[in-house]
Amino acid sequence: MDTNLYVLEFLARERLDRARAEAARRRALPPAPPRPGARVALGQALVALGRRVRGAGGRALPAHG
Repeated sequence: MDTNLYVLEFLARERLDRARAEAARRRALPPAPPRPGARVALGQALVALGRRVRGAGGRALPAHG
């Protein structure tokens, strides 16, 4: 089976055009704000879970000291 160079060139050029268009689109978007790390996200989720478990009328436990 012969490789049709014209078709390969056409497909490669089409793919490059799409990649360039995607790159231009991403450059036009404003930069995304930095996301917190996994530890911060996990900590915030645990705090939210604790507040939910405690309930709306719940009181905080007294501090040990």
